[in-house]
Amino acid sequence: MVKTSVVILNWNGENFLKSYIPTLLEHTLCCSNVNNAAGTDSTSSQCESSASHSPQRPKDVEIVVADNGSTDGSVTWLKENYPQIRLILFDKNYGFTGGYNRALEQVEAEYFLLLNSDVRVSPGWLDSLVDFMDNTPDAGICMPKILKEPLPHGVKLSRAVRFKEFLLVHAGLGKSTASSASSCAGAGKKPLSAGVEKEAEENQLSAGVGEGARVNQLSAEVGKSARVNQLSAGVGKDARDNQLSTGVGDGTTPQSAPERFEYAGACGGFMDRFGYPFCRGRVLSELEEDNGQYDTPMEVFWASGAAFFIRSSVWRTLDGFDSRFFAHMEEIDLCWRAKLMGYEIWVVPVSKVYHVGGGTLPNESPFKLYLNYRNNLLMLHKNLPAKGKKRLIFIRMLMDGASAIVYLLTSRRRLFISVLKAHRDFKRMRRIFEPSPRIIGATNSTFKRIGGVWNGSIVLSYFTGRRRFSSLKF
Repeated sequence: MVKTSVVILNWNGENFLKSYIPTLLEHTLCCSNVNNAAGTDSTSSQCESSASHSPQRPKDVEIVVADNGSTDGSVTWLKENYPQIRLILFDKNYGFTGGYNRALEQVEAEYFLLLNSDVRVSPGWLDSLVDFMDNTPDAGICMPKILKEPLPHGVKLSRAVRFKEFLLVHAGLGKSTASSASSCAGAGKKPLSAGVEKEAEENQLSAGVGEGARVNQLSAEVGKSARVNQLSAGVGKDARDNQLSTGVGDGTTPQSAPERFEYAGACGGFMDRFGYPFCRGRVLSELEEDNGQYDTPMEVFWASGAAFFIRSSVWRTLDGFDSRFFAHMEEIDLCWRAKLMGYEIWVVPVSKVYHVGGGTLPNESPFKLYLNYRNNLLMLHKNLPAKGKKRLIFIRMLMDGASAIVYLLTSRRRLFISVLKAHRDFKRMRRIFEPSPRIIGATNSTFKRIGGVWNGSIVLSYFTGRRRFSSLKF
């Protein structure tokens, strides 16, 4: 059994694999494993540099690509250029959570690292995480610092296509409409539950979405550019973050702009007292520049699914991702369940990666808004302690209602309806969500006592001008 298995879930992500697999192998395995035929210049100086940062021997690390039924040549390219990479092949697209849950059933390692295919790693990235976990037995999950990576050459998707590809990639809904489509990125994705099927139909999706059905034409609103929703469950997005630059294709960091934290994780995830997620380095839509201000390890509430490091024993104890969420919030849910079982979640900033991410789904898509509002309530219902749960969820629904009124008054009726549908389906679905197992008492422990929870309102903080993590008092 290897010590660490780095598992990439791929679906028609050939362009991302070509951009980032060479760098992954260079900074994860010894340079002799990198195939020069794939276009990587493995000079002796690179090998020396890589070796100085990567003390793990190759047998201590396994690179696995689990392919969700790609049709773009990804598998052929990997077989021809990187035969040392282990392939797990699925007959169809099982989505993000289904794909990872199935893939990790076939992997034996002490640690799993779930890595998006659109992530560029840096020297020493993996060893820093392994060393931290080896020396922190109470930690069940950790993550690196995640910075923004520009979109590589050859991957240029319109907003409408990105939304369609998001549904295909993350939910396993059918075939790609663009050969350069992103593979599974960021927030988790699952088969549709009963409540989502109806919502999917109402959002112009085909009726049989759970098992390989195709996406029908999306409504015209998908292509619209709209300002960011700051009140949706932590899904606000900086306008400049939506402007993905396209000048990077060789895995190098652009020198013309300072490094900025990436939206989906930044330097560790937190939760406010009302269940709104935010990050160290990203408060709602405000993305900070990385000036080393958050370079100390810190216990957090959740780790990003873009580079998710977990003990295999914890993964198996928790049964992996919850397949009922469809999309959004599942990595936060998994981290919350880990905390309830006594494990800690940490960010290890000495380990640094760059994530393209961002912009996969338009920020004011009614369907995305629906998923965020609904899943956040389901997650609270599932994981909050019994004491005070009804009161907190009631307050949260009032806050949701306030944002729905804002949508209505600003002529965004479809978003207003999305909030109403989210609340309706939460009430329908909550009965199938049993309370998560816990060793932390459900009556004598409160949500606010869990590490990584801020006893304040991040929405209020944002709109009163406190838009940096360092301005919050923990």
